[in-house]
Amino acid sequence: MLRVVVDVPCQGLGKKLRHLGVDCVILENTQSIDDAAKISLAEGRIILSRDGNCDKLVRLTDPGRVYKVLGSSATEQLAEIRQHFNLLVEEEDLFSRCAICNCPYFLMLQPGQAKALKAAQEVYNSSTVEEMYDVF
Repeated sequence: MLRVVVDVPCQGLGKKLRHLGVDCVILENTQSIDDAAKISLAEGRIILSRDGNCDKLVRLTDPGRVYKVLGSSATEQLAEIRQHFNLLVEEEDLFSRCAICNCPYFLMLQPGQAKALKAAQEVYNSSTVEEMYDVF
C-alpha cells in the first residue's frame, strides 16, 4: 500500500488521498520540507511535493523518495498520483482513514456518546480525538 508524506502546497491532495485510504502524513503550515525528509526516512514514505522543493528534498533523502506533483488542482493531482503509482482503490478503501488525523480506526458511537464527546470537545477546547479519549 502507498505510504506518503505531502508538503504544505499539496495539503489538498493529502486529504483526497486519505479519502481513498492512503496512509498520508500531511505537513502542517508550520512544518518545513526538512520535516518531510525526516518523516520520509524514518517511516519509509514517498514525499509528494510541488514548487521548487523537490531538488532540496532529493538532496535530503534520495531521488526514489521524491515525486514532483505537476497538477495545479487537488483533483488533477489526485488523478496524476493514481496513474503514476497505479493506485487501485477498492470499495473498502474509501474513507477507511480519518481525513483529519490519518488514523485507520474509528469508534462506533451511540447518539448519547456522540453528544457527550461533542460536549467534552467544547469543555476541553480540543479538536483531536487523541486528547479526548480520557472522556470515555
